[in-house]
Amino acid sequence: MSSSSMYHNTKAQAVKRPAARYAYEDDPTFQAFRSAVSVVCDRMKQRRIANWKLYPLWYVSNTFHGHWNELPSKKTSNDMVFILGHNFLTDLQSRMVMQAWLRVHFPKFSDANSADWEQRFFWPTWKRIQLSIQAARNRKNAGRREKRRTKSMKTRDGKKKSTLKYRILEALKQHPMTTALLAEKLDAHPKAVDGHLNRMSKAERPEVVKLGRGLYALPGVIGTTPAPTPQPVRPEPLRVEPISLAGITDGVVDEWKSPPVLESRNSYRVAAEDEDGVCEPPDLKTAEPRWNRY
Repeated sequence: MSSSSMYHNTKAQAVKRPAARYAYEDDPTFQAFRSAVSVVCDRMKQRRIANWKLYPLWYVSNTFHGHWNELPSKKTSNDMVFILGHNFLTDLQSRMVMQAWLRVHFPKFSDANSADWEQRFFWPTWKRIQLSIQAARNRKNAGRREKRRTKSMKTRDGKKKSTLKYRILEALKQHPMTTALLAEKLDAHPKAVDGHLNRMSKAERPEVVKLGRGLYALPGVIGTTPAPTPQPVRPEPLRVEPISLAGITDGVVDEWKSPPVLESRNSYRVAAEDEDGVCEPPDLKTAEPRWNRY
């Protein structure tokens, strides 16, 4: 079948898509499109194309819906193959959709004409757009990976913030706390809080520091650093005042003088006057007794 008999020389006007959109189950235009493709799939004994692949062609693409209603031409055929490839349909799926399009406009389109059309029109265009299809696939995969990474980060951050360990660290940023106070503030079991604190304080790089019995704080907080070791006090060297030699003369000695004579200690006595009312005892004479033994 020659290209002149297959394609019209004059380009038909593009048909605008309907203004009112329906769900694909209720849209008669989409049902007709899906039915035409399914007939070709059954003829070729291939699996039918899923609705999630046909839906973007009919509703998302800006030009496919209009090209489907146009009479076949070489330019329209190239445009439709380009759209099919960039919507990531396989070469087999793309060939079935194109054959359905040709059979809609040429009901007597035979299998021999279909094979001739593929060799002359489909495969050259399909091979030419492979680099562009691969670039579009790479961009889409990169977007998917970024979306998954962002979602995973949000999930990890949400899980991390909900963990008891994260909440303990956030609470200790305010001031040092005891195990009982942390359990009450975080509405957690005291044994669970105590277990986390023990593991966090005994790790290779401790995340918390134990200040005392049951009292914990973050490293670097005031009061968590050990007290400095007192250094021994060294005695200051004895300072010797320099002696002035201004009054000393070499080789001159004063003459020796004898010490003065010491006065007698009686010389220091003072005559004390008699006190009034004090009398000397009377001088009494001794008397012999007048009696005699004989």
